[in-house]
Amino acid sequence: MVDNVAMTRLMFDIFDFERKKLGNAELVSKLAEEVRTIFGVDSAAAKLLSSSSLLPSEEFAANTMNPYIDNRLSEYSAFKELVDGYKAGYRSYATVPLLSNGKSFGVLSLMSKDENRFDSSMMNALQITSTIIGYQVSARMEYEKSVNLARYFDAAFNSITPQFLIDSDGNVVKANKSMLMLFGASTRDVNGRNVKDLFEIDSNMLSSLKRGIVAETRAKGKENRIFKISSSSISDKLMHVTFYETTDLKELEERTKILKYSNYEAMLMMDAKTNIIWASENCDRVLRVHKEALLGRPLIGMVLDKDRAREGIGGISDNVYTDSMRIDIGNGAYVDVRASVFKNGLYGFSCIMANNALEGRYKNIERNFDELVKLSGDAVLFVDQLGYVQRMNKSAESLLGFREQEISGSPLSALYSNQEEQDRMNRAIAIAKQEGSISSIFATLKGRGDDALIPCEQSMRILTDDNGNLSGYVVVCKELRTKRSLDEAQDMLMQRDRQITNLTEESDLKTQFINNISHDLKTPLTNIKGFATILNNEEHGAMNEEQKEYTNIIMNEAERLMSLIQQILDVAKLSSGKVKLDLQPVDMRKLGENPSIKALEEVAAGNGLIFSWNVDYNVGEIKIDPNRIIQVFVNLINNAIKFTEHGSISVSIFRKGKSVRVEVKDTGLGISKEDQKKLFRKFYQVQRKDLTVQQGSGTGLGLSIVKEIVNLHGGKMGVVSELGKGSTFWFTIPIEGKQKKKSAQQKSQQAAA
Repeated sequence: MVDNVAMTRLMFDIFDFERKKLGNAELVSKLAEEVRTIFGVDSAAAKLLSSSSLLPSEEFAANTMNPYIDNRLSEYSAFKELVDGYKAGYRSYATVPLLSNGKSFGVLSLMSKDENRFDSSMMNALQITSTIIGYQVSARMEYEKSVNLARYFDAAFNSITPQFLIDSDGNVVKANKSMLMLFGASTRDVNGRNVKDLFEIDSNMLSSLKRGIVAETRAKGKENRIFKISSSSISDKLMHVTFYETTDLKELEERTKILKYSNYEAMLMMDAKTNIIWASENCDRVLRVHKEALLGRPLIGMVLDKDRAREGIGGISDNVYTDSMRIDIGNGAYVDVRASVFKNGLYGFSCIMANNALEGRYKNIERNFDELVKLSGDAVLFVDQLGYVQRMNKSAESLLGFREQEISGSPLSALYSNQEEQDRMNRAIAIAKQEGSISSIFATLKGRGDDALIPCEQSMRILTDDNGNLSGYVVVCKELRTKRSLDEAQDMLMQRDRQITNLTEESDLKTQFINNISHDLKTPLTNIKGFATILNNEEHGAMNEEQKEYTNIIMNEAERLMSLIQQILDVAKLSSGKVKLDLQPVDMRKLGENPSIKALEEVAAGNGLIFSWNVDYNVGEIKIDPNRIIQVFVNLINNAIKFTEHGSISVSIFRKGKSVRVEVKDTGLGISKEDQKKLFRKFYQVQRKDLTVQQGSGTGLGLSIVKEIVNLHGGKMGVVSELGKGSTFWFTIPIEGKQKKKSAQQKSQQAAA
């Protein structure tokens, strides 16, 4: 940040250069030394374009006439010299063009060993300094042309531009004729007065003028006229100040800013003969012709009724000529516009053209709105600002039982059933008047007949006129359901609740049956497995190889049947919604050390597969049921091993938003699109006929169990696969570890299934 002290010191030193009458090369060299000393940068150098070869970054600043800043030098900086500077220990770089008469005549380059050394305030200060140095360079050029200075000054001072000669205190020494005409004063009235008495100029602006800075002001007593002031120093005690009037330019600038985005109004600038010399950018949208096709053409020559346009424009003095015109845009095409032409004091005339299609569009919108109101199923009433009904649609007539002619002119309050309802309506109007609209107002309207009460939900919005003043309200009424309809809906809900209860009870009976039958099956299976183990261990005598093979088959099949029973029990428990997760913080890296995971890793290695467990650095502890999630991993990894003969199996765990995403990827057979649609159904199995080594078939329950566990954790699960290119099974788990509860409807659907 550049402080005022540093800036002031720099300015005084620069103006001291002027006193010393330095040459241009010495001037910029002194400038670099002053900037290095005052701003405390490590390196500063200035070059003239005419006498030095510039580095690429300096050429860039000189050509663009804009500063170039790199506050974080590195080995990847845009220019080679900046990379060299970085290697030399510098960390910030800036180069500022030195400008004179709108052209670069040199550059000032700065380097610092600190990052972010050059900010916008310093650049602004240096640009101001550059401008002042540019003025000094220009002054030297003018000094070299001193022979013609006097002649040039006399001609300039007698021009139509208002000008002053003022002393160092701001007192007028001499005013030219244009300045006297501006104030309608004589030389005696103006000479000797301070410029602050005539223009809105304070001490700071006067000081800026002394430094050659351009300013903007207004003439006192003529506040609507704007001037841009520039100054040049004639001597230590005398200054030449020129006032360029920019009033019309300011107005033009504001208008063109607005018109630039308009689809309905375009602006033209014309000379005294109505030849178009400038057109706004939106002419192609308003007039359907590009502005370039308009330039140079006379407006009167483009109008179909030329005599009328010529007479109207010719009669303009201080007024505006407004008329409808049909404009020839070429190729036999015309566009209808509403044109306003006025004198602008710059070139001749200005013209604003509004496409007449705008009015037609408004009328069309109004017609469409009225038609929409008529066809609306809701009752719509239009009320004036005093609260009297003006009109209403057919739905309102049907709802209230009155025709529009019967209600029109009646107070809106007459439609409400009692005083309480009327008070509620009045409060709603007060809110709508303040907020613009109000909705969800419950009220009871009074229809035809003493007992015709109509419960409604109302919305209200204010209407305004072209000047933004309140002109009325639009009230929309939605009839509420009758009590009978509500009772029927209540009966339907109660019946649905009973159905859900019955289905839930039926589901509980199914679950109980599965539990009982599974328990009854487990006991004999345990006995079969136990006796087969005893035989296989030859505790009652040696067996031959064939007998051992038979006992192994008995043990394996008993184990498989036991697994099937356990999976059926898991499916029943998960489907019933009675499983409660034992949530606890778990480190996913340590989860990979689980014996079940390690066992599968050994199986994969035994099959010649590469197994990896990868957890991203930003995955911390998450709340899960570790036993259930291990069950998910075991199932997915086991399936990957079964379906992969060559390649690898990888488990990737990373953070995604507010969840942790897990991907189990293999390089196996892949899964067809058709199989992917059925993959998570109970008892569905993917065919594995392309495997070289066939393994025992599964139960078709594993993936359905896995999905139930993931859903219970509040996560999602899916698969991405392509035949011959492997598969990726993925699931997500919320980091918060919230257990998802099943609704009664979900339970009933599962029970019915």
